[in-house]
Amino acid sequence: MNITAVKVPSHEREMINTKLAKLDKRLQKQLEAYEDDLISKEYLRKAKERVDGERQRLQEKLSRLEEGNWSTHKKTRPGERQKLQNDVNSLDRLKAKAAIRQLISKIEITNGQDIEIARSGE
Repeated sequence: MNITAVKVPSHEREMINTKLAKLDKRLQKQLEAYEDDLISKEYLRKAKERVDGERQRLQEKLSRLEEGNWSTHKKTRPGERQKLQNDVNSLDRLKAKAAIRQLISKIEITNGQDIEIARSGE
């Protein structure tokens, strides 16, 4: 069994870029529908706001990936990380589970034996 800790999953970056491209196409279709008088100016404005909000969220996620802080969790200070690591060994199962969730953001198993563990932002 191979266990590897990974820092930045490139497939997530590709997935975000694909979603950004789809958003551009969606907005272009809305604009064309407006030009063809199929939708109102108000509907186009609302659609653009939705697309812009989603684009901003994806771009922020992409910039976190590129900065090396790809976790959706907050960064932990060394003291907090040590406390979480101690909590993992706690007899309180709920406390241990919560600590594990904060320390690890993703576990991927491929071929039934290769395991990749992505740690939360450091």
